[in-house]
Amino acid sequence: MSPEEISKAIKTQRKELGIGESLSFYAPAILLLLFFFFEFYRKIEGKTFGTESFYLIFKEEFELGYFCLFFAILIFFTKYISLTFSKLDIKIPQSHFHKVIEEHLKNLDWKIVSKGNAFIVAESEVIFFLSQNERITIINEESFILINSICNPDNLRALSSFGNNRENLNDFKDRLKA
Repeated sequence: MSPEEISKAIKTQRKELGIGESLSFYAPAILLLLFFFFEFYRKIEGKTFGTESFYLIFKEEFELGYFCLFFAILIFFTKYISLTFSKLDIKIPQSHFHKVIEEHLKNLDWKIVSKGNAFIVAESEVIFFLSQNERITIINEESFILINSICNPDNLRALSSFGNNRENLNDFKDRLKA
């Protein structure tokens, strides 16, 4: 993370993803949305508007499209919300930051991917075939710590981490507060 990315994350308290990471991260929602538009096009193309009203077409024959649209929106907002950092009012001196965080990451069996003076990015192991590994980003500011845990956008396997992000994040917060 560059100093600009860190200052932007501190100001907005949101994790920024690059274009490729965003496409991978939002891929399930994008695919469902594409299926919705495909289904929409297929239904409209096959109908003549002389005998049936537009409303009846959507009411009676577009259930799968609505289902896909609903879940695309649900997945998008769930993933969008997950990019928000959690703020912990814990002061860790810059000189001890890496030692304390690395010790906690080692206890959780996480691998450090990158680190700088004020941040650490680590990834967890894949728990089982359908789950994703998580990526945690920790930013140390003078009076607080920002933590974000998301499904690793570089390693798309499934729609969800099945609660592992929240569980690992809460465990990490508890260890820091202790």
